[in-house]
Parts: sequence; C-alpha cells; structure tokens
Amino acid sequence: MKWQTEVNIAKSNFEINQTHKIISIGSCFSENVGKKFQEHRFNIFLNPFGKIYNPVPIAAAFDLVFKKSIYTKGDLFFHSGLWHSFDHHSEYSSPNFETTLNRINTEIQRLHGFLKEADFLFITFGTSFYFHHTASQKNVANCHKIPGKEFERKLITPQKIAESYAVLLHKLKSFNAKLKVVFTVSPVRYLSFGNFENTISKSYLFAAVKQIIDNNNNVSYFPSYEILMDELRDYRFYASDMTHPNQDAIDYVWEKLSETYFSVETKAFNKQVAQLVRAANHRPFNPESSEHKAFITKTIEKIDWIKQKYPHLNFDEEIRLLKGKIIE
Repeated sequence: MKWQTEVNIAKSNFEINQTHKIISIGSCFSENVGKKFQEHRFNIFLNPFGKIYNPVPIAAAFDLVFKKSIYTKGDLFFHSGLWHSFDHHSEYSSPNFETTLNRINTEIQRLHGFLKEADFLFITFGTSFYFHHTASQKNVANCHKIPGKEFERKLITPQKIAESYAVLLHKLKSFNAKLKVVFTVSPVRYLSFGNFENTISKSYLFAAVKQIIDNNNNVSYFPSYEILMDELRDYRFYASDMTHPNQDAIDYVWEKLSETYFSVETKAFNKQVAQLVRAANHRPFNPESSEHKAFITKTIEKIDWIKQKYPHLNFDEEIRLLKGKIIE
C-alpha cells in the first residue's frame, strides 16, 4: 500500500557540483535550501538582499545589480533605532547608517561580479502580495514593522509577473549567456493574509512560472511546494507555527534536489563532507583519551586530503573546532 502521492521529478539535463557558482534569492525557503548548499561546500551566494518574498522586489534587485547601484544615506530611513533600506531585509539594518550602507554597497558590487560568472540561479517566489509605501511611492521588499496604514497591499497578476521576468531574463542572458535559472515556489503559507488569499497568491505564482518557463530557454522549475504539500502532508514536518517546514522537511527536499541535480560522484562527496562536519561538531565522551586524539588527527588528515583535491573549498571553521578539542 502507498501512503503518499509521490511527486515524480525528472532527472535534470544538467548537473550541479562544487565547481559551479550558484545564486539563491527569494523567500525564507530559498535560505533553508541555500544553507544546505553551504553546508556541503557549494560555492553559493545566498540571498544577497536578505529574504525577499514577492517577485516584484526580486526583479528590482537585479536591476540594482546590473547598474552596480551605490546607495547613499538618502536611500535609507531611520525607524525604531535602526537605519533600514526598503529594498533589503532587516538583517541589513543597523543603528549606524554607515554600517548599513557599507554592507549594502559591498554586497551589490560583489554580486555584480559573481553574477557575471554564475552558472545557476535559483529564484524562490513566496507570495503574490507585495506592499506599496504610499509616502515614498515605492514598492518595498520589507516593511520593517512600520505601521501598516503607511502601506497599500497589492496583488500582482500572473501576466504582470511573466512580463517583468521576460524582461529580467533577457537582461540576464545578455549579462551572462551561460546562466541557467531554476524557479521554485515556497511551501510556506502566508496565513496572515487569510487562507483563501494565500491560495489565490500561490496559484498566481504557479501560473506565472508556467508562462515564464514556456516562453524562455535555460529556465526550469523545481517542485519544492509540491513535495511539502503531497509527499510530506503531515504537521510533524512543520515548525511550531504550523506553516514553516522543519529541519526534517528541509532535509527531505534536499534529498529530492540532490537526486535531481547531482551526479553519483557529487552525492558521494556531499556525504563525505557531511561526515567531516559532524565529526568537527562531535562532543566526545572522554576528550583526554588516546582514541579521541586519534579521531581528531584522522579527521584533520581527511580534511587536508580534500583541500588538496579541492583547494577552493573552505574548512577553516571545522579545523579550528577540531584543534580546539585537543587536550594535551
């Protein structure tokens, strides 16, 4: 007997490994999967503007990168003791405007160069709803807890999303002809808008992605949403808020993604990396034992061997942790 409606995902016609450059941008789910790439030492630029949930500000972010835009103090605003940007998540906010500006401008310049050489771009749409700040007449990526009366909530149609991404994908192709783009829709439900509204929002995203894929080359779709909704249709796979996937669910989606985009060799290497990371974070029962010291030495030797083979991979934190556990 089958107890799941399995999502059948065709093996991708391209493969991803640690030699490629990857960008992941979008909602919090893009960050969840992006961190799995990081854990396995893929070269990924993760959410360069912080978490962005709607297709409108995601597309606008790339225009800033193409132009290598430089932010000034006038592009920021001060609220609740912090300097913010309407184009960025609050993780960029700071009590000092120079700190905020420096990080924003540094990341835009860095992303401009990274995008020029990137192999893959993952874009995760979260919701079709976005917010328009009436005073500045600006569509925002984040409201930064400013009172809701200062914004107008809007719903972008599938046609508008598809039209804006036709323009964006054309610019991306001119900027980097080899770039392949993978779209996903976040399984996180935005129930603060209402259950019915969330359903409409997600349906608009699916309709838009369908139009985008049908009308563009080097563009594909990965069914993150369907995996959660169909294969993991149980609240034990969700966090305490009952809307965000928990770690088990994220790991499950990662396995599905691995089967889709990774070769046998890459999956084997990922397993080896995961073992080394676990070893570095392992808490020994007896740190003074000769067995533990031998375990540390052997693990460091394994890392050194990998670094000789893949010198661009960084295991500095793991080596620091391991050496810190050696008790003379």
